[in-house]
Amino acid sequence: MPSRTAADELAESAVASTSHEAPAGQAIARPAGAVVRPRSSRLANWDRLRLLSFCDIAAFHMTGRYLLLGMGLPTFLVLRFALASRLPVPEPTRKFIHVRVEKLLVPWAAWSLLFGALIAAQSLRKGIPLGEVFTPYMLLYGTSDHLWFLPFAALVGILVHFIDVATQRVPTRIFVAAAGVTGMVLVWVTHLLHPLVDQQPFRQWIFGAPSVPIGLMLGRILARPWKDGRRVWAFLLAACTVMIALILLQRPAGGRIATEPFRYTLTVGLVALAALLPGGMDHRWTSKLTPLLLGGYLLLDVLYEQTLGRLVHARGWDPAPVVLVAVMAPATLLLVAALRKTGLKAIL
Repeated sequence: MPSRTAADELAESAVASTSHEAPAGQAIARPAGAVVRPRSSRLANWDRLRLLSFCDIAAFHMTGRYLLLGMGLPTFLVLRFALASRLPVPEPTRKFIHVRVEKLLVPWAAWSLLFGALIAAQSLRKGIPLGEVFTPYMLLYGTSDHLWFLPFAALVGILVHFIDVATQRVPTRIFVAAAGVTGMVLVWVTHLLHPLVDQQPFRQWIFGAPSVPIGLMLGRILARPWKDGRRVWAFLLAACTVMIALILLQRPAGGRIATEPFRYTLTVGLVALAALLPGGMDHRWTSKLTPLLLGGYLLLDVLYEQTLGRLVHARGWDPAPVVLVAVMAPATLLLVAALRKTGLKAIL
């Protein structure tokens, strides 16, 4: 017998959890007010991708170079929105918003206040006017550049939820195709606009825009039963492989690659590959590590600058990204795991 993919198991669990079946690619009928959940909340292979994404982001934050071709940020965003829209019946809106506020906006406010206090103290000690270090734009992303992800993920995640709810009766194939085309168009629009915008957080917002339709496309594929889900994922993987080849072939001699299209196409291809590979539902180690990733993202920069980063800067070293990630990623996640056992869990 052919091995069952992780996507097959999740699709089966989603169908089993409903009391009505629908033809492949069609919305599932449901009782009014029913909330249907798969037996497990995530795919182990997708969680492994999120761990790799963290490593890629960590490398860029520490060295300005990617560890895994820049797949980190787009994969983090796409998977967040795909998982938020993967249920056959969306969560109640009030509950969905409450979770995003609690898990994303509360930590954002807390860390913004903490970093803001540290910046203010340093500025006053050096005699720098506060108006020179605080800008009105910080109200949109926080008092540290890397905090932009939290309000973006929360507010855009709520937008994704509203779109998911409003389009439940749209035929699945039409929705998936429309979301995929929209995502592809936005990727190339991002490629054109991204170099023209430097102001925080608009540059990050522009880069993150394609993750909305792409995440919705992937989430809807999971949310509906298909006669052979492997064909859907195999088609996505093949299409992404062709697109990456075209992007690389169109690179001008001595010029830079079309970064945004390449990174997003790589992301979708990896997500499709992860859904095709055997992996089953949540494995013990992935379920323990993935809750630490947000806290790791928040603490990595501070921990690196106060520890290994000081030695690297003082000695003028230029270590390979893989070396720094091998040291700092486990250390950061261990610290987060320890802090989550204290009262700081609410902001990590």
